[in-house]
Amino acid sequence: MTSDQLKTLGKRTTIISFIIGTIIFGLYILTSASNLIFLGYFCLVLAGLINFVMLVFIFARSNRENKLLKICGLMLLNIPVALLYCCIVTYIITHNPNNYY
Repeated sequence: MTSDQLKTLGKRTTIISFIIGTIIFGLYILTSASNLIFLGYFCLVLAGLINFVMLVFIFARSNRENKLLKICGLMLLNIPVALLYCCIVTYIITHNPNNYY
């Protein structure tokens, strides 16, 4: 794979993971449907594994190439977003007396 192909694949993986996670988070905020928590957790684990494998592969192939290292940094930005979403959902669950989990 060329570095341009790796760059494109890394960007797509990152953006798709972010969009899917944000959609599930948004739907949970709007509906408070408990099944979305399980779907979100499943997607978090799956996206985490896929992004981790991609990150290691891109980093190993980067040879200190700036554009590939920037993609690695972009991929790492999904981690704080996922943590923020998890903290918000956990707060909602623990502070809502109407939840029956």
